[in-house]
Amino acid sequence: MTNPALLEESGPHAWFVGWSSRPAGLQQGGFARRLPLKGISNWHAAVGTQFTGTGSMAATDPYGSEIGQTQAGEAVIQAGLGQRFSPKLNWGVQTRLVSSYLGSYSAWGAGLSMAFRYTDSAQKLGLCLLLQDANIILKDYVNTSASSRFPPIRMSLILSNELKHLPLRWSLGMQHLQNWNLRYNDPNDPYKTDNLLLGEDSVTSSNPWSERVQEAFLHLVFNAELRLGKAIRLRGGYNALQRAEWAFPERSGSSGFSFGIGLVGRRFRMDYGTHAQTLAGRQNSVAFAWNFH
Repeated sequence: MTNPALLEESGPHAWFVGWSSRPAGLQQGGFARRLPLKGISNWHAAVGTQFTGTGSMAATDPYGSEIGQTQAGEAVIQAGLGQRFSPKLNWGVQTRLVSSYLGSYSAWGAGLSMAFRYTDSAQKLGLCLLLQDANIILKDYVNTSASSRFPPIRMSLILSNELKHLPLRWSLGMQHLQNWNLRYNDPNDPYKTDNLLLGEDSVTSSNPWSERVQEAFLHLVFNAELRLGKAIRLRGGYNALQRAEWAFPERSGSSGFSFGIGLVGRRFRMDYGTHAQTLAGRQNSVAFAWNFH
């Protein structure tokens, strides 16, 4: 339910469940149910829930001394609604209620996401504008003020296409369009600072065009899916921002790259995906979708 404009793409499957295991023992899961809207063919709806848990972890005082055990987690209740209002245009909206806790501290919030999509079935082309995380913090962990706070909204633009003579679908996205300052220049980082030594002085060189290209590249997300027959899907992806944030110059690993496989049946679908967030470990995810009718 990340993109509410894709509710109509869920096909015949009506039930969805997923689970992710991340480094440091972090566990995530979710469940969703597509709701039948009898007599309204151009509307689609779904409800679901998600949760994240750390399990038991050490609690420390301000000096770093261990004083016991604690836990942290989040839970989300969400609902989505989508409509196709023309042969080539549809939209969707998702609302959610979020609860989070960290030891004895807790927070509450509500959120909204919207998506607008253009599709051309003849050219097998799609273009989607996604507005995510229009959230409001109703209760913060620490009451810093009496008024509610609004975190920044995320904006993404996604282009997708299915090739005519090859069973391959690809998509190219631009994420975080609301922020064109993703680059972080650390003057103490020897791998990212280009110094030209002129005599006894050290001068940091900068190229405005190079900086603009690097900034644009950090917004890119690329995905591809290859169909092998009717039942098997092979997937791969690349996230430039994750690669820049998590890869180390000495040992970059596969941060930013993701891989997956899907098995599709008439009433059942299974998907598995994996990607390395850091050298500490990988995130592995599995999801199932089915329909009893």
